[in-house]
Amino acid sequence: MKISTLWLGVIKSVSQLAFLALCTTIAVADATDVSGINEQPTGLYTWTQSELDNLIPPAPKRNSAQDKKDYAELLQRQKSRTPAQCAKGAEQVVVTVGTFYGGENGVLSPKEVQHLLPLFHRLAGETNYVIQLEKRKWGRPRPYEVDQRLNPCAHRETTKAYPSGHAAIAKLFENALIELYPNRAKRIKELSQEIGNTRITIGVHHPSDIHAGRILGDLVYKKLKTSNAFAAWLTDAKNASVSAAL
Repeated sequence: MKISTLWLGVIKSVSQLAFLALCTTIAVADATDVSGINEQPTGLYTWTQSELDNLIPPAPKRNSAQDKKDYAELLQRQKSRTPAQCAKGAEQVVVTVGTFYGGENGVLSPKEVQHLLPLFHRLAGETNYVIQLEKRKWGRPRPYEVDQRLNPCAHRETTKAYPSGHAAIAKLFENALIELYPNRAKRIKELSQEIGNTRITIGVHHPSDIHAGRILGDLVYKKLKTSNAFAAWLTDAKNASVSAAL
């Protein structure tokens, strides 16, 4: 019995490590705006067609006042960005709760990240479903595809620009993490803002892409909050966060 229990523990540990490795491998291999995250909804909620038709404001038209403002800010940020900002942007190409909210200056410990990663990966998939619908709907090119003066200092994305998937998922994660760690709310919000702003600084998103992504992340979270299954997920996450703190 002791040997059997030992082996069960080993198998569980290996399985967890394999899952984490798989998530990272998929993300690095794809390295798109949402880094290999499944865009199929898991049935936690449903959208009406009317809701899908009016999720976010329309993408700015080319050469509109907002579009011109976007490119002016992109060029200014390109002039002033630092190698550290570019390195951070490159690190965050891979979308996980760890790359967004862990690390040296993050709000989560390595053990907390390990506990939360599988659940937050599933939450990201819920967001990615509507992200990809909106990207295909609006079809806005990436800024460097339009203005040749722009030279991104991180991976050039292949998906459309509007809305930002990073900003949407960061906002969803922000809302969930604040429920789990209310005493860390200030820093969680700061990191969420930094994630979106970094996407502008490294040259892969217009500022209005980020704004729309944040709106979308909030909308998805509000929709998730209507789901009993999501409430159970949050309970699991809270239990995991308690275990990680022990």
